Amino acid sequence: MSRRRFLLSILCFTLGAAHAQDCAQSRADLEFPDARQGKVLQLAATAPRSGSGLGVVVFSHGFSDQKESYQPLVRALVCAGWLVVQPNHLDSRVFTGDPRRAGIWWTRVEDVVHVLDLLPEIERRVPGLRGRIDPTRIVVAGHSFGAFTAQLLAGVTMTVGERQVSFRDKRVRAIVALAPVGSWRVFRETAWDELEIPLLEVQGGKDAPPPPDQPRRNLMPFDRSPVPGTALIVLPDSGHHFGDIYGRGDVGLETDPRMVAAVVQLVVAYLDETVKQRAGALDAAYAEIDHRWPGLAELSRK
Repeated sequence: MSRRRFLLSILCFTLGAAHAQDCAQSRADLEFPDARQGKVLQLAATAPRSGSGLGVVVFSHGFSDQKESYQPLVRALVCAGWLVVQPNHLDSRVFTGDPRRAGIWWTRVEDVVHVLDLLPEIERRVPGLRGRIDPTRIVVAGHSFGAFTAQLLAGVTMTVGERQVSFRDKRVRAIVALAPVGSWRVFRETAWDELEIPLLEVQGGKDAPPPPDQPRRNLMPFDRSPVPGTALIVLPDSGHHFGDIYGRGDVGLETDPRMVAAVVQLVVAYLDETVKQRAGALDAAYAEIDHRWPGLAELSRK
């Protein structure tokens, strides 16, 4: 093992221990018939074993990923008092050969809406969860294609044929868009004009670059949002995976537990401030990250 990899492994262990917070968690893998799409909706629901008034984060995975991924972020959210629900979308690696993959973006929106409709049943079926959910605190988060999905649920309009169509779900209070791709390919510049809820965009400075003549096109969710409370985190040295936000250890050279720790802490703080109304939470978390690792992340706010 190289010296750098050894030091990173020690750092990862230290950060993991520091953020464990003695948080006992309950996870249930559930299946629900989905007559609207003619399939079975598979999801994982993870909650802290104690506490009440739990907010809900529906996390939409990236293209071809699955509900078992993103555990560093899931664990931190759960310890911060959130129920995290992770559906397997139709493009997940667990499904093969489904002819509907060409229209996969639409089925993803349907999955999230179905999860929100099912919250009372999820609450009933996850051991010890009954009566502990706060249905007024609902967030949709996602990575990559999942960030695209989250934006649609927030009311960012998409061009369908010649029309601008909104898929806004009024139950959603805020969204988190990790490495949103395609923002400058499938959304018009006016797509964010009707946005009513705050969003956090997280981008890697070394992710797929936008056209040279429009250097901020990857940042359109933040730039175009008219909503106060919208925020942007940029990790200048990160690519698309934020040092392995999946938590699987299979993204090669981009493995960097500092990036994972920074993204996790800042996402939790953003939701604490925006949804749980804990003033100053994001600024305090960012100050801590910047003190620990100067220049690792950059924060912008509206």
